Amino acid sequence: MNNVKFYPYKSMGDGELIDITIKEMDRLKLLEKAGYFEQWKRKLTTVDLLIQEIKRRKLYIEKPFLIKRIFDEK
Repeated sequence: MNNVKFYPYKSMGDGELIDITIKEMDRLKLLEKAGYFEQWKRKLTTVDLLIQEIKRRKLYIEKPFLIKRIFDEK
């Protein structure tokens, strides 16, 4: 049986993919702080797919920038 891989974000450019990933990570952080855990779980799946696509393309988000985005209070 053939395994078909599905890449929903394949049509995006590299910069666009990174921008959308960062925005979705910000939304994820807001959902967690607000206590909307069901919506947080659904959004987590989206963020996971975006990160998988970034890794598949061998892209990276600069580590200091990423750490600042995750841990800074907004």
